[in-house]
Amino acid sequence: MLLLSPVLIAISAFVYILLQVDQGQDIVRAAETDHGAAFRLACALALLAAAAGASLSDILSFPQNRNGRIGKAPALHAKQTKSDVVFAVSLLLALWGALLLTSALGLGAISVVVVLGGTVAGSMVALPLAFAARRFPPANLTIGATVLCCLAAIPEMAGRALGSAPILALALSGWLLVVAGFVRMAHRKRISGAFVAMIIFIGLWFSVVSSTPPIDRIRAVTSLDAHGAAPSVTPMLSFKSALFSLLDRQAESRPVVVLVSAAGGGVRASYWTAKVLARLTQASPALRDRLFLASGVSGGSLGLALYRALLAEPDLACAPDGRLEDCVATFHDADFLAGLLAGALTHDLLSAVLPISPQRGATLEKTWEAQWRRIAPSSDRFAEPFRDLFSTTGPSLVLNTTATRDGDRVPISNLDTKGWLMSRSRCKVNIAEEVNLPLSAAAHASARFPVISDWASFEVAAARRAGCESLETVADGGFFENYGAATVLDAYRQIKKLTATLPEARKPRVIVIQIVNDPDCDAARLLEARSLALECEQIIAQRKEAYKKRDVSLLPWRYVQADWNYNATLNIRRLIRPTPSLDPRPGPFGVMLRSRTMAGIEVADQLRRVVLAADDVYHLFSMAGAVDAPLGWTLSQTARRQLDERLDAVWKQPQIENLINTLSAR
Repeated sequence: MLLLSPVLIAISAFVYILLQVDQGQDIVRAAETDHGAAFRLACALALLAAAAGASLSDILSFPQNRNGRIGKAPALHAKQTKSDVVFAVSLLLALWGALLLTSALGLGAISVVVVLGGTVAGSMVALPLAFAARRFPPANLTIGATVLCCLAAIPEMAGRALGSAPILALALSGWLLVVAGFVRMAHRKRISGAFVAMIIFIGLWFSVVSSTPPIDRIRAVTSLDAHGAAPSVTPMLSFKSALFSLLDRQAESRPVVVLVSAAGGGVRASYWTAKVLARLTQASPALRDRLFLASGVSGGSLGLALYRALLAEPDLACAPDGRLEDCVATFHDADFLAGLLAGALTHDLLSAVLPISPQRGATLEKTWEAQWRRIAPSSDRFAEPFRDLFSTTGPSLVLNTTATRDGDRVPISNLDTKGWLMSRSRCKVNIAEEVNLPLSAAAHASARFPVISDWASFEVAAARRAGCESLETVADGGFFENYGAATVLDAYRQIKKLTATLPEARKPRVIVIQIVNDPDCDAARLLEARSLALECEQIIAQRKEAYKKRDVSLLPWRYVQADWNYNATLNIRRLIRPTPSLDPRPGPFGVMLRSRTMAGIEVADQLRRVVLAADDVYHLFSMAGAVDAPLGWTLSQTARRQLDERLDAVWKQPQIENLINTLSAR
């Protein structure tokens, strides 16, 4: 049984990730509307089945004697019989998994054919090859090692080409073949299974320890100009000069100053943030000139970076009619998770002995850069220096990170943050002053959630090292405060301070737009968005009602089987599309997330109360009710459609018209 554990672990990990993790559930849901995603999912099932079958065949081909050692080689017909049985079982498991998925998702005829056909075709190709390879003892070990090395060497390219499900299956299959190969070698050398298990455990432990954060340096732009010199860096702007420059551009009327805070939440936060701002810009083009500062955290920072890059681009192929929403949708239809998976499942283990893989941070950043080039082929904004984005008129950004040394906020901004951004830390630095980093690296530094990304480190210049270490390290900005509201509150108070002596007609009217990227109903309720919270509760109630089981106890016999099938399918759908619920006894990680959310909401609510008390404008955009939007780095078409539906619902609120009129100064 000990020797079968690698196969069981690989299959369990695959099933757990796809069915128990919300990001995995969304990968499965992508098959509902995307035939390509359905085919990739089928190929993933076939790959894992082939690897499991080949590994089992390897392991079962060597019987043990009473002492746990290898006995004489079995007869050829016995080997063949075992191989045939394993082959059949592997194919049946792959088909069973495909049938479960198609029934659970309620796929149309074409998608069912794609999933089942892809599984059968993939299995009929992969399984015979895997079983043929076992005739040569080192073959499966060599194949597994080659797959892992390829994924480790080109994770970003492999991720873009294959997608998350095949990458997950490939990585698990690679490790499975490698472990099975070592087990086979150990058996040939008469080494006990317990010793092999101990070696594997030590290797895993060493790899985990060796990759403990921080290990990732923030990338700097290394391009040279035509003369071979480092390009000039756009100078930092002072808060006061940037503010009064914006006020001067509105000399004909009472100025309007817009501040935006964008909460964290992975790719759903990025999509929601960029979509909200793109639609507001479409409804009120004046927002381009009146948005002064936007503060982002984690995924919200990526959404702000994308929106700011779109504003800076004069000619967008993705939006010939000027609809920035189309560009936002195109940017987010990529699978940002696949490259990360390829790096995480190979780099973290192989880097202990083979320095062949780029860092996971660079993998994610290069994926964003490649996706930007897809929507704007004439430019390379995400790969260009962050500060160069502000060489022309436009809103300033503050992308928030968290210092790992003292837990305080560390900004990345084109503005000089001294004097207005409150900090209790002795080390008061702006990362954009220390590193000439690309826009992709700036967004990622704010979005370094544990496990998914490593912490980011940067070197502090000697002239600004007072109170700092020579090498400072930062983590995801959500550890400090996940709503971006603390920075906007500091900016709001500074604006009031700087404009207090202006004539009444020149004092700006400040509009604060808070973008909350939490699908939970409680966040909307706590921030006084009662109508949004009510809609959210209705959505969840409808799903709970749809998931009620039929009572088959009193039905005629001929209906019992049909209803059992119905209930089985319903249970699978409930597994893939769960109803949000709070675990009454969460683990340490769950408690940390909840406490972080409550602390952030307290700051966000303080911002709301301060703005309304000063008779300024406050507006909340909440995605409450988008229960299928995962916390991760890829969004299915189903999740994006649900977010679009929530935005359409928000847009029907009467307050939206008032907001647009105020933005346009009508």
